[in-house]
Amino acid sequence: MAHQTLELSSADEVRSLFGPEDRNIRRLKKSLGVSAVWRDGTLHIDGDKGAVDRAYRALDQLRTTLEKSGRVSEADVMAAVGGGARSGSLPSDAAID
Repeated sequence: MAHQTLELSSADEVRSLFGPEDRNIRRLKKSLGVSAVWRDGTLHIDGDKGAVDRAYRALDQLRTTLEKSGRVSEADVMAAVGGGARSGSLPSDAAID
């Protein structure tokens, strides 16, 4: 099992990346077969090495999208995980199902 971490700068960044009702992070987890837990400002990604690497790259791509456009759409998430064309607050120990 591989492990990767991604530092997230703010609760606003987390909300934007995770999407409404955590839809974006749930789609990423389901599409790539990884687990993800956000704790103390850090997203912990676990799973098979290839899947963890793909999830990390996808999240990095989504962060770039967020920085450039100020939002992350469902199409952006699908493109980041390789499945399509691009076009509230969490507790500090939130496990993302």
